[in-house]
Amino acid sequence: MSAFRRTSVWILALSLLSAATIAGCRGTFEDRAVGPPPGIEGYVVKKQDDRMLVVAADRSAIWFSSAPRKAKVGQRVQVWYGESQESYPARAKADRATIVLSPKPSGADLSEADAVREALRAYESAAVPVVRQAEYDAALDQWSVTIGVEDAEKVERVKDAPE
Repeated sequence: MSAFRRTSVWILALSLLSAATIAGCRGTFEDRAVGPPPGIEGYVVKKQDDRMLVVAADRSAIWFSSAPRKAKVGQRVQVWYGESQESYPARAKADRATIVLSPKPSGADLSEADAVREALRAYESAAVPVVRQAEYDAALDQWSVTIGVEDAEKVERVKDAPE
C-alpha cells in the first residue's frame, strides 16, 4: 500500500470518527439533563417538625412532608414531588429537594437566606408569605426583601450585620 493511500485511509477514518463524535454531542445541556425539572422552586417560609412550606414567586405554595433537615427558613429550594392534595397551600411528600445556593454579594455580611429569614420574622403569623425578591444594596449596606401577603406587598429592609 502506498504512503498516499495509507494517509488517505487515516484521514477518512479520522473524519468519520470526528463526525460520529460531533453527532453524539448535539443538543443543549437542558436536552441532556437527567430527569424531570423540579415541581416547584421557591423559598422555605416556614418549618414545622419534618415539614416545610415552600412558596414560589407566582404564589404557588406547598407544605412538604419528609423535608430535609438541612433546609432552613429563608433558603431557596427546588423540590420534586408526585401527587399533591388540592388545597391552598397544597400538601405533598417531597421526593427530592435541593438547596439553591446564592453567592454572597461582594461586601455583604449576610447571605440572601439570612436576609430573607430575618425579613420573614415580621410575617410569622401570616399564612402564606410570598418572597418576591431579595436584593443587596452595597451603598446602603442593607438588604431589601419584597414580601407579599394576600394582595399587599411590602419591602422589608434588613441591615446587613451578622447576628
